[in-house]
Amino acid sequence: MFAQFELVFHNQYNKAFPTADKENLAKKLWFNHLKHYPAAAIMKATDITIRSSEFLPSIYSLLKHLEHDDSLPNAHDAYLECCSSSSPKAKHPWSHPIVYWTGKACGWHVLSTQSEQYAWPLFKERYEQHSKAFAQGQRFDPPQHHDSELMIARDNALDNLPDTANGDDTLRQLKDLFGNPS
Repeated sequence: MFAQFELVFHNQYNKAFPTADKENLAKKLWFNHLKHYPAAAIMKATDITIRSSEFLPSIYSLLKHLEHDDSLPNAHDAYLECCSSSSPKAKHPWSHPIVYWTGKACGWHVLSTQSEQYAWPLFKERYEQHSKAFAQGQRFDPPQHHDSELMIARDNALDNLPDTANGDDTLRQLKDLFGNPS
């Protein structure tokens, strides 16, 4: 990374690091800020930072590129997706798994019942935490939906409903609706 900076920003680099001691101190400082990120992510962010900067990049500018992933929706779009997602949540076609896991961490009930004034700051904080963890290499797998477990739970719930002897077809309609026509 520093070799790339030196090649691209030659004059600025030599002014910023006129001695080997200053260069080594800078490398230690950068290392302390970047040590939690995978090397491949650092190199990708370095390339993006070099292409988008006229001047020798700062740690801040590199961290901005490290923590931003084009595959992630912005935080507010992710919030709106969670608030309007269908149930069961695991079957919803999420734009990115982090959106699902952030919604789950906040609590689906909170997102669907609380005002945006309350729920949005909570969501945003958790989304930023998940995004940073993702940038640092943590995996967020898509949610797993187990149809067989859902079917067993549904059948158990339907079997425990009392039958009506007064000719009321409501129970039968519910059973038909849920795929249990008995």
